Amino acid sequence: MEIRKNRIKQRLRDGKHVIAIENLNNPDLVEQFAPNDPHCFWFEGEHFIANPSNIGDLTRASDLINATSIVRVPRPEYQLIYHALDLGAQGIAVPHVKSKEDAELVVRASKFAPLGQRGIDSILEVNNIDVFFVGPGDLSQELGHIGEQNHPEVNKVVQNTINRITNKDRTAGTVANINSYEWAMQTGASFFLSGALDWINQGFIEFNQYLNKLK
Repeated sequence: MEIRKNRIKQRLRDGKHVIAIENLNNPDLVEQFAPNDPHCFWFEGEHFIANPSNIGDLTRASDLINATSIVRVPRPEYQLIYHALDLGAQGIAVPHVKSKEDAELVVRASKFAPLGQRGIDSILEVNNIDVFFVGPGDLSQELGHIGEQNHPEVNKVVQNTINRITNKDRTAGTVANINSYEWAMQTGASFFLSGALDWINQGFIEFNQYLNKLK
């Protein structure tokens, strides 16, 4: 049997961008994205949007439409990472990585880890990590701009961190929504996490605009 191809790794190797869709917890909804040929889905296991009991169904739904699946575990812990991989995840996202030792633990367990900003210089010394993920959510809180992920001060720190990653010839990732894609794609990052609800809401906005033209 042919091993599933990891579209994230392939696209990054080819110098292409990757868009990840998050905030889905129903395999039927995952399959509805099939006509759009999504690159990958990010299933949230830290904040339990995706219940651990249905992660296997979500990863299988991703496989059916040739999309790569990423599962974010609650913390850098062997058993959590192994469990997500056993459920079919092709990539593991690990929050709360604060040291080189944490990063090495993640690599030993899975060889894949989007990471946060703290301790980035020593973390960058660890090999076999495909993407170093810079998340503005927790960062915005630490900087006193709760809920303002696109605040100029937050963007400045995100950009600085991405620069440090790419200056080491490593791949950076960050969040990009409808209002920030243009900025995000100019940061030097190659992996982008995008919320499914943003696109659903945008679809409703455009649909309403279309209906208004018919009146």
